[in-house]
Amino acid sequence: MPAIIDRDKILDRVCSLAAAQANMTRAEVTAECNLFTDLNFDSLDQMEFVMAIEDEFDVSVPDERAENVKTVGQAVDVLLSFIQAKAVPVSP
Repeated sequence: MPAIIDRDKILDRVCSLAAAQANMTRAEVTAECNLFTDLNFDSLDQMEFVMAIEDEFDVSVPDERAENVKTVGQAVDVLLSFIQAKAVPVSP
């Protein structure tokens, strides 16, 4: 039986990672936060944020997907797509 993926728990952890990257409190970061305008990320911050997500959740996000992430919620959506792909057994 596949594990149930709790989006709220993942969102909370990703918000915490974004807050750490932005030197903000967790309470200041929501799914709607824009990485660039709300969290003041530059492109390096964005890539470091994605790398922190990859390390935390043991996934690998291709650069093309990572470059399109503009909000914390989008980061969660991309992460969930990779977690779900990992969880689905591949038929021979």
